[in-house]
Amino acid sequence: MGVTHAGDNFANSGHHHLLIDVNEPLNPNEPIPQDKSHLHFGAGQTEARIELPPGKHTLQLVLGDAGHYPFNPSGRIGEDHDHGSR
Repeated sequence: MGVTHAGDNFANSGHHHLLIDVNEPLNPNEPIPQDKSHLHFGAGQTEARIELPPGKHTLQLVLGDAGHYPFNPSGRIGEDHDHGSR
């Protein structure tokens, strides 16, 4: 799989979406929503810095195609992070 810009329709490529504290599964027949819990990296970014409030958070990285549809299977990875205050 390759990483490219949103809207670039190349075979086996797409762009990242970071899902923050999203528990519902994505519908593969609908574009990934764009809101504070579904961050789109449509410029082909492969890294980002995000600010989260203290507490436990679940992060999922999903590769979406040119139209923001998740690849099927999506290849999601999920991880819980305890972002405590220091």
